[in-house]
Amino acid sequence: MKKIKLMTLASIGAAALAFSPAVHAQAVGGSIADFSNNTGAGGSFTTGFSDSVDSNPFTETLNFTTTAGGLLSIFVGSTATSAVDDTDFTSVFLSGTGLAGNVLVPQLTGDAQGTEVRSLAGLPVGAGSFTLTVQGTPGTQNGSFGGNLAFVAQSAVPEPSTWAMMLFGFGAMGVAVRRRKRGASLTQMA
Repeated sequence: MKKIKLMTLASIGAAALAFSPAVHAQAVGGSIADFSNNTGAGGSFTTGFSDSVDSNPFTETLNFTTTAGGLLSIFVGSTATSAVDDTDFTSVFLSGTGLAGNVLVPQLTGDAQGTEVRSLAGLPVGAGSFTLTVQGTPGTQNGSFGGNLAFVAQSAVPEPSTWAMMLFGFGAMGVAVRRRKRGASLTQMA
């Protein structure tokens, strides 16, 4: 009986270790040189970025990797005070090995009064390498944009109902083994 209890506890421990969350993501660079990384609890990862653009038109990139699947949110925006610093986006998209194809980041606000925003929330992605590409035109003298991306790893930890079913299954196995032993000892006595 002690052996069965120890085996059950060992099985539960092994299952808990097997379902522990993986390490999340890491920004690795690109032509967007100004970015900051913040790693949070539970597999979250946030990168803030900004860039001044000199060429017209421009293409800027931010490369990052994920080691687990999860949900990705992207925000890119520009604010201008006049035509001198009005940055307009022609395309903002995400590409990478954890996607089925390129994903366009949709425009939320147009270029009304010099403000343009692109945003995408809760995009499911797999583990892989990614590139966020921002293309557009700067103002007549200078321009800049900024934004952030946030990744939340989807941990492989089962939901409570799954844990309950696993524990019920272990208990049922224990009862079956116990009954089998009891039945075997009764037939030996006869």
